[in-house]
Amino acid sequence: MQMNKQHFFFTMYLLRERKNNICIIDTAALYRKLFEKKAKKYVPFFSGEIPLKELQTIYKYSQDENQILSHIERKHYEKKWLDLSTNPGTLRIWENEEIKVVPEDYFDDFIIEKAKKLIGKKKGFIMSARLIGEVYGHILQYIGDSFLEYRVRKLIEKGIFEYEGSLEAMRYYGIKFK
Repeated sequence: MQMNKQHFFFTMYLLRERKNNICIIDTAALYRKLFEKKAKKYVPFFSGEIPLKELQTIYKYSQDENQILSHIERKHYEKKWLDLSTNPGTLRIWENEEIKVVPEDYFDDFIIEKAKKLIGKKKGFIMSARLIGEVYGHILQYIGDSFLEYRVRKLIEKGIFEYEGSLEAMRYYGIKFK
């Protein structure tokens, strides 16, 4: 499971004046440890995908280890936020255990490849929501579907895709290659 580090760093920055103890719970590692059988088939991408009962089990288990962040660790995370917030990039990914700024068209080739597989030899349109769902399900990054739709629209503007329907929302239009 991948933690959205940007949100974490921002939260740590917001809490900089607070004296509360802060513990980090690695829900992915504990999910794999506590639910070995289930984890062989599926490991949730976000903590929000873990059923409440299992999340409660993870939380209770983590209380025994209770690793509180030190003052130095907290300052480190606050500084990480300040460094990130001054970078003008619009797209950040998690790579090699750090946040990396990449061009906003970074996933375009991946979107095009997924479209090729979905469209195949069909001559008609496929729903853009289907393509976006396929990309979202395989991207292994914390990227929202709204950003992916934005990139599909940019690919339409570039002439890679053509569309039919209304661009009001992803469920209202289909795409195909020009």
